[in-house]
Parts: sequence; C-alpha cells; structure tokens
Amino acid sequence: MVRHIVMWEFAESAGGRSRAENLASARAMLMSLPEKISVIREFDARILGRQEGPRVDLLLDSSFATLEDLRAYQDHEEHRRVVAFLRTVHTGKTVLDYER
Repeated sequence: MVRHIVMWEFAESAGGRSRAENLASARAMLMSLPEKISVIREFDARILGRQEGPRVDLLLDSSFATLEDLRAYQDHEEHRRVVAFLRTVHTGKTVLDYER
C-alpha cells in the first residue's frame, strides 16, 4: 500500500476569487476524482483551519495499492486537470509518499 499525502498553502486571492472560494473549488475537484480514477483506494481532501507551524490550507490524504497505481493516478487526464487549477491558486506545496 502506498500513502500519498499532499499539503497546499493557498494565495489570499487568485483568478479573481478569494482563498475560501478557491479552496472550496479545489476540494470539490479533488473529491470528484475517486469516481473517475479506479486505482484510488482511499481518498480524502480536507480544508484545514488555523494550526501551529507552517500553514496548510488543504490536505489530501490518499492511498494506492502500488507505486504503479499512484503513477497511473498522477498521469490520469482528470488528475492533470485538477493539478492545472491548483497551480494557479497555491503558493506552496509539500508532498509525502511512503509505502506501508
């Protein structure tokens, strides 16, 4: 099993929309992926509130059976569409992948 965790920090505004609007759009786009990409085992995207340490506005916690499945997810056309949007609204990103 491969765990794929991504944490984003969003701009105050981007594309004429507020951080809150872009967060809601990004979460909705992410949460639509499991019905479109069959290799996803577990998938949850959460908008986070204030916390200590580095700011994380949106957290994706997902899992895949194999590294090949993770790569298939990353190469999938629907995932690429979401990534294209995220690139326009985030100011920082951290990715953590590990096998369990």
